[in-house]
Amino acid sequence: MRILNYSGQDCLIFFKDKYENTIFKQVLKNGENELKICKFGEFYENLEKKRFYIYAGEGNLEYMDSLKAYDFYNLNVFLLDEVLNKINIKVPKNDKKLINDFLEVYEINGNKGYLYINPPFFEKKEQELLRSENGKA
Repeated sequence: MRILNYSGQDCLIFFKDKYENTIFKQVLKNGENELKICKFGEFYENLEKKRFYIYAGEGNLEYMDSLKAYDFYNLNVFLLDEVLNKINIKVPKNDKKLINDFLEVYEINGNKGYLYINPPFFEKKEQELLRSENGKA
């Protein structure tokens, strides 16, 4: 469970699995809400079909930080390492999006000074990246 800070009108939300089946529903209230953390493929959705995601992490999650879907399962760490080391390579469009998303989460966490957002496979890929960096030294 994680606390989500929501500043809006109370609304009905649905917790859904990766097949979009509703698992449960609850009211999202203005203020602090204790919500189940989303696992791979899971999400919350309101009546207007707007999705948000409760990722593992430290501290209270702000609603604006929960609106983007992150999934790093297919992130190519070797390619990420080459991009970070400014090796001149052509990066496929889909990989470029994953790399940019990873760097976005990394920056958000760095600015907070702790693991604020920990989407599926983020920590695993970060550890793989650190191992690949250590292997070069």
